[in-house]
Amino acid sequence: MTDKNLISLQIPSEDQTAIQDALNVLQTKLIPHLVDLTATQRMELPKMGDKTYAFVTKAYTHIEQNPTLVPAYLDTEQMKIDLDAVSELKKLLTPLKQLTGLVDDSMLLSGSEAYISSLHFYNYLKGASKAGVPGTDVIYDDLKARFPGRS
Repeated sequence: MTDKNLISLQIPSEDQTAIQDALNVLQTKLIPHLVDLTATQRMELPKMGDKTYAFVTKAYTHIEQNPTLVPAYLDTEQMKIDLDAVSELKKLLTPLKQLTGLVDDSMLLSGSEAYISSLHFYNYLKGASKAGVPGTDVIYDDLKARFPGRS
């Protein structure tokens, strides 16, 4: 455990309000256009990573340049819509991933530091309770419920 304070995050209330408003706009404008797959559906679908994206883009270029070779059952208009959607969603996903990564890291670090401080307090109370310091037993007993089965 470290006592070094690595983060002291305090977002001003005006910024919190602006951030929440921006998130509300994103949700209002974006969610109606998105789908929510089940875990099974996600597993069953073929995935398109960067290499596959390059393949699909190249295939579509060949489709456009060679329309006589395209099978009649292939809906190239829908393929173009899907390909454009991937391109547009990728533009959103990259900065959103960066933001969620930073939010997650900041929350993890803030939580870790708060937990370490709580453990210091708990350990102090444990010793104070054993030493008979008045008023510490009740607090120590309340907190020790977090660690059942430990002596």
